Amino acid sequence: WCCFNGDGKDPTITSRLAPATILDMDTIDFIPPDPVPPTRTVGSHAVICIGGSCNIVNMWLQTLMGEDMPNWAKYDIRQLEVFSFKIEAAPGCVLC
Repeated sequence: WCCFNGDGKDPTITSRLAPATILDMDTIDFIPPDPVPPTRTVGSHAVICIGGSCNIVNMWLQTLMGEDMPNWAKYDIRQLEVFSFKIEAAPGCVLC
């Protein structure tokens, strides 16, 4: 959420997402919701969520098996393609 919101970063939110602080929280409802795109032309939200989660789990498992996997992926729901690449950690980012 934080690394991809560009200028919309709120330092009070990003500081609360740091691993040292988030583990003590009961809820993460302070994170603003993402906009909900219309999915009537591509199916339900379940299709999008299941497809994305399968790809994330696949990348995680391959990383556990020693493969060098990208740390960023975009799932194109219209073409059913995955675009992925490595993103370098931002200097000073508490989440990278």
